[in-house]
Amino acid sequence: MTCSNNVYKCPGHIGHIELPLPVINSLFHKVIYNILKLACLNCHNFRIKGVSKHLFVTKLRLLDDGLITEAQEVEEVIADLLSSSNPTNVVNEATTVLVEERLQEYYSRMKKKKNVQKPRSRTKFVEFTINDLVNALEKSVNELKACPNCKAPMKKISMYRNKLMIKVQKASTETERNQASSGINRGKFVTTVILPDESRTHLRKLWQNEKNFMCALLPVLEYCDTQYPTDACSSQSFLFHHPK
Repeated sequence: MTCSNNVYKCPGHIGHIELPLPVINSLFHKVIYNILKLACLNCHNFRIKGVSKHLFVTKLRLLDDGLITEAQEVEEVIADLLSSSNPTNVVNEATTVLVEERLQEYYSRMKKKKNVQKPRSRTKFVEFTINDLVNALEKSVNELKACPNCKAPMKKISMYRNKLMIKVQKASTETERNQASSGINRGKFVTTVILPDESRTHLRKLWQNEKNFMCALLPVLEYCDTQYPTDACSSQSFLFHHPK
C-alpha cells in the first residue's frame, strides 16, 4: 500500500533491505577487533584467568561508573587475601573465589555509597584511563604463546582497512586442520579474512562463556534484551527512507 499521492506530493516511505549475509556495523569495527585480540578463538574464553581477571573486570566497572579513586584502590581491597594465602606466588582456586566475592561486595558497596545512576556518560579522563587499562591487558596477553585455558597456540589477529585478518596454518584437509588447531603438524601460515558471519559466531560464543567480561568491556550489552546482545555489532538489514 502507498499514500496514493503522485510523485510531486508523496512524502516518501520508510523501507528496509534484507541482506543475504550479515555485515559489521561500522561503529563496532575497532570494538570487535579489540575483543577478538583478547580472546582465544579455539575455546572462546578470554586469555586472562583467576585473580587478574576479577581485578580487571572490577576496575572497568568502577571506571564506567565514574568511580576513579575506588578503581585505583582495588588491589588494596584484596591485598590481605593474597599475602596471607600466597607465600609462593601461586593463588589456589579457593582464594580466587574469595577474591571474586570480596570484589563483588566492594563494587556493590561503592556503587551504593556514591549513589551511582546508570546509564551515565563517560568523561574524557575516564575514557583515557579505560583505554590505558585495556592496552596494558592487550600487551600482556600478546606475550602469551598459548591460551592459558585450553593451551591451544595463539593466532595473530590484525586489522587492515576495516577488515579483520587472522594468521592461520595452511591446511588442505580436515585432519590437517584439526592437527593445526591442537598445535600438531605446524607448517606454513597464511593470513585470511575473518568474515562478518564468523565474527558474529565468535562473539556469540564469547557471550555464552564470558558474559561479565563482555559487559565490562562493552557496557551497552547490559541493556540489550536479546539472546545474543553481541549481534548489535553486526546487521543483516538496513532501514532507509525513500525520498520524494
